[in-house]
Amino acid sequence: MNINPLIKQFLLEWAEDEFWVGHLMAKKVYDYGPDLEENIAIGSISQDEMGHCRMLLRTITESKSEKEMDKLMYERSPEKLRVSHLAEYWYEYDWVKLIIKQLFYEVVDNERFKFSKKLSLQIILNISNIMEREESIHLEHWTEWALIISKDEKGRMKIQETVDEIYPLISDFFSGTLYKEISDKYLDVPSKPEDLLSQSLQKINKILSLLNVDIPYSEEQMMAKLVQKGGRNGNHSEGFSLLYDELTTVYRESPDMVWS
Repeated sequence: MNINPLIKQFLLEWAEDEFWVGHLMAKKVYDYGPDLEENIAIGSISQDEMGHCRMLLRTITESKSEKEMDKLMYERSPEKLRVSHLAEYWYEYDWVKLIIKQLFYEVVDNERFKFSKKLSLQIILNISNIMEREESIHLEHWTEWALIISKDEKGRMKIQETVDEIYPLISDFFSGTLYKEISDKYLDVPSKPEDLLSQSLQKINKILSLLNVDIPYSEEQMMAKLVQKGGRNGNHSEGFSLLYDELTTVYRESPDMVWS
């Protein structure tokens, strides 16, 4: 199957985001939530994300072999990965940071879903419907937890502190030229990165108002961050290389094995 290089890169970046979100969530899953039931739920969500990564990789690999998919994720150096700063954000086993990171991620990922559907490409439609159903459940899950924690004054203060830290990472999700290039090629009415970011911020800000926390950056400030070269350009956050080494250690020790 011949896939346009722009679409292949779009799906690969999507897979990378899902890979990092899923693996970081599972990194110490038993230590996150307030009880065993929630830890099991987090484990299930992380498996969903890893499964989505695999579905996306299977779409863009020629041979469909597990080994070819493994190479895309485990054998590319950190600077060649285009994972977003939001997806790679590491929260040091912090329950509230996990909730807010995942809440923000699910909102922007939903905008990516809507953008992908506008392209009307069968290779994307084949997988997006399955993925979108699961992601909508994830968004409900994290939103409900944020609402619960925000009812307590100390919890709301912790949410505010976390929002202040993570909110600026949202812009990097839509940075770079890829969305514009794809939009110009496939859409009659272009969906610019600015539009996708604005729509995401509107939804996130609406949720934050329900939590009674302040919005730390204006939309104008967030738009200005779109031009910064970050994760989509291979410029990753501090500590990314250490996380990369940790997540790829087993594969690098036995590269001939198929890790599926």
